[in-house]
Amino acid sequence: MLERQGGLVELEAMYDRLMVLVATRPATKVVRTRAGEIEQAYRDFRDAVA
Repeated sequence: MLERQGGLVELEAMYDRLMVLVATRPATKVVRTRAGEIEQAYRDFRDAVA
């Protein structure tokens, strides 16, 4: 699926566009995650929206 949409280059470009958008929205909260740390990601998400 990724390859049909432009591959890794397009994914990186999409991420860059998202970060530009996030920068224009001061109330946006970004929850950084690490691969495999699902429970921690959920806790961090809950904390961010609480």
